[in-house]
Amino acid sequence: MKFPPLISKFTQKQNNIDLLRALAVSAVFIHHAQHTLGGNFPFFGEYGGQFGPQLFFIISGYLIIASWQKYTWKEYVLHRFFRIIPAYLFFFLGIGWLQNVVTIDRITAQFNYFLANIFLIQQLIPNALIAFDVLHVTWTLTVEVLWYASAPFFSWMLMRHSLSTVLGATLVATAWSWLSSIGYLNALHPSIQNNPGHIYLFVSNNFFSQVCFFVFGAWVYQNKSKLSEINPLTVILIGLCVFFLRSYFFVFNPIFRLYDVPCGT
Repeated sequence: MKFPPLISKFTQKQNNIDLLRALAVSAVFIHHAQHTLGGNFPFFGEYGGQFGPQLFFIISGYLIIASWQKYTWKEYVLHRFFRIIPAYLFFFLGIGWLQNVVTIDRITAQFNYFLANIFLIQQLIPNALIAFDVLHVTWTLTVEVLWYASAPFFSWMLMRHSLSTVLGATLVATAWSWLSSIGYLNALHPSIQNNPGHIYLFVSNNFFSQVCFFVFGAWVYQNKSKLSEINPLTVILIGLCVFFLRSYFFVFNPIFRLYDVPCGT
């Protein structure tokens, strides 16, 4: 069956995004499966827990900038709200109730922490995420929400200073990752300083260490016409370099762990 040109083009683009999402989901799944069941799956078994979320962030950078530039700010806010909040609340409250984590007594005793989870700022308040840790991966939602809030600014910057914005975001992410790796940022959350896993989760994976991925995705959207002219083989070769040069990639790439933490953290 042949689709009209515009529909075919749109479908192809959506399929490309869905393929990248599937790759990101697979990476995270394999990483946690290996942590739970054992085994030695190449690359994703060890690094999928980092690679997957960051690929999601690149995709989000691309799509959110497109959304901001397409809709009014009111439509943008409503789209972002209904994209995340209803599903999140359903699973957070439902599973939390089944697990006896989200109860009236606990909400009453720790109401501020409960609200932090409702408004998706729990990764900024470690005790809030720890107290109501129902879904285990909601730290990424805090990072996403901060991207939603800052995307209009980055859209404006990319339209005026495209490459400089990408380089600036990369420098910020690299500096944050390096400072966190040597312990200079631990004072941000004194209550978790004695837990390396929590430091990695709440300090090393802060929005500022992730911002380069969002901005890179946004830059791809801003320059999609020029990038579409590049030979696909070149893109494939660059992608393969990520795997073949992984020892260097994970040392110098922002936010990929600069020090050892337990697998599955």
